[in-house]
Amino acid sequence: MRLAEVRLHQGRWRDALKLLEDELPSPMEQANAPLLRADILLRFVRDITGARDAYQTVLAATPEDSPDAGRAAWGLADCLFAAGEWDRAERKYTALAELSENVFVVGPPPPPGYPRGRSPELMGIFGHRDEGRMSPAYAALRTAEISLRRGDLQEAAARFKQVAQEHRASAFGNDALERL
Repeated sequence: MRLAEVRLHQGRWRDALKLLEDELPSPMEQANAPLLRADILLRFVRDITGARDAYQTVLAATPEDSPDAGRAAWGLADCLFAAGEWDRAERKYTALAELSENVFVVGPPPPPGYPRGRSPELMGIFGHRDEGRMSPAYAALRTAEISLRRGDLQEAAARFKQVAQEHRASAFGNDALERL
């Protein structure tokens, strides 16, 4: 499993996929191997059906409140987006963003004398919302992209602007700003 992650990081997704298909995952990797396989199928192979099946398998095999189930749920939203199922994808992203809205990841402690608080400026440095693929910022960017793909340019512009303002210290905020 670890070697597959290394191969993927190196850009060798075909090797990573082959390793995942050939190896039996250890008990600790029971959910991670199918999740990584699903991510590769969706992002590199563009096999939406295969990825959707893998994410659903993980959801069926893991507790509903586990991080693996959360990752699989976000993966299913990405499958809907990739398939062009805009209405369903938008509903899924919105629901997932609401679930993760209050997740606060604590970062390293600030240096002595540094002002404390949860201002947006400090959140991006010393504690932040998870700005990965399972975050409200990602969901907001995706829903803005959905508006654009539907051809609703005014709504898309408003949503991109909101993402850029609310998540300015994240890569997703930068992506939204670029789209404006």
